Amino acid sequence: MAISDIELRNNYYHVFDESGHRITQYQSSVGQLQGFNSQYIVLLRGSYYVVCDEKFRQISQRSQSAIGEFLNITDKIHCKRGGYIITYDEHLNQVASRTSFS
Repeated sequence: MAISDIELRNNYYHVFDESGHRITQYQSSVGQLQGFNSQYIVLLRGSYYVVCDEKFRQISQRSQSAIGEFLNITDKIHCKRGGYIITYDEHLNQVASRTSFS
């Protein structure tokens, strides 16, 4: 089921599909929402990035120090580490990198 939106209400994340129907809700203590796409959700839990599906089932996790600072999510996850922009898949495996110009 595709994720269309995530809202934080009353300490719960509410996940909605493209029809506006709620897929699930989960306590916000699961982690700080970093971003999402139609397939998965990225959370920061302590010092770890956690990738979950639409029902908050964990797909993968890695330490923030290992993958860098979260930038955004499209079909892949983009982080900045040192002078590089690193692209990861949903399993947090590196798939590409390039130098950062900032």
